[in-house]
Amino acid sequence: MSNITLKYFDGGGRGEAIRIALWHGGIQFTDERFTYDQWKEIKPTIPGGAVPVLEVDGKTFTQSAALLRYAGRRSGLYPEDLVEAMRCDEVLDIVSEVLTKTPQDADVEVKKAKRAEYAAGPMKGKMGLLGSYAEQSGPDGFIAGKSFTIADLVLESTVGMFESGNFDHVASDYCEQWPALVALAKRIRAHDIVAKWAASKAKETPAAPCDRRGVVSRRERVRSCCFNALWDGDRYRWESLQPETRMMGPGVRGG
Repeated sequence: MSNITLKYFDGGGRGEAIRIALWHGGIQFTDERFTYDQWKEIKPTIPGGAVPVLEVDGKTFTQSAALLRYAGRRSGLYPEDLVEAMRCDEVLDIVSEVLTKTPQDADVEVKKAKRAEYAAGPMKGKMGLLGSYAEQSGPDGFIAGKSFTIADLVLESTVGMFESGNFDHVASDYCEQWPALVALAKRIRAHDIVAKWAASKAKETPAAPCDRRGVVSRRERVRSCCFNALWDGDRYRWESLQPETRMMGPGVRGG
C-alpha cells in the first residue's frame, strides 16, 4: 500500500477534486492542510513553490492536473476508453485555460473592462465549447461520456464559481447562456459521489451561510474551492490573500 500525502491549503481550490477522488476510491492518504499564514513558511520547502503537491512513497509530484489524473485512475474516475479519456483531458485543459488567461489588473476599472471583453470573447468561446459537450451528453450522461469522471468534478466547481458571483466583474448568470451546461452541473451536484462528499464535509465544517439554493455550506464550499478562500468561522478571508494566492481563482497561478 502506497504512503500518500496531499499538501494543500485548508480550503477547496485545485486540491478539492484530488481529495474527492482519493476519498471515493477508499485510498488512504494524509490530507495535510495549512493556512495562508503558514504557507509563507512552507512555500520554500515545496518544489516549484506551488501547491497542490502529492507525495507518494517519498517522491514528490507537482501539477494539479497530473495529480488529479493519478487520483482518478486510482479511484476509477478516469476513463479507460481512450476517446473518453481524451475528452476528459480536454475539459481539464479548457478549464485551466479559462482561469489562467483571465485578465488581472491592479486598477479596478481597467480590470473590469478587460474582463468584460474577455467574457464576451475568448472565455465565451471556451465555455460555449463546454456547453456543446454538455448538450451532447444528453439528459443522463456526463461531460466525458456515459460515466462520471474527474472532469465532472472540475466542471461543477467551475460553473459554481460563476453562479456564486465570485468571478469578479462577470455576471453570476453567465453560464445560463448554455442551459445544458447548467443542467449538467446540477446533475453532477446530485451525484452520489459529490453529495456524499458534501455531506461528510458538512459534518466537519463550521456553519457557513446557506447558498441561494438553500443548501448549507455547499455553495460556500464551492466558493472556497474556486477561489482558495479560507473560512475562519464567520467569513472568508479572500480579501486578505496576496495576488499569488488569489490566483487559485480566475487567473490563478498554481500547480
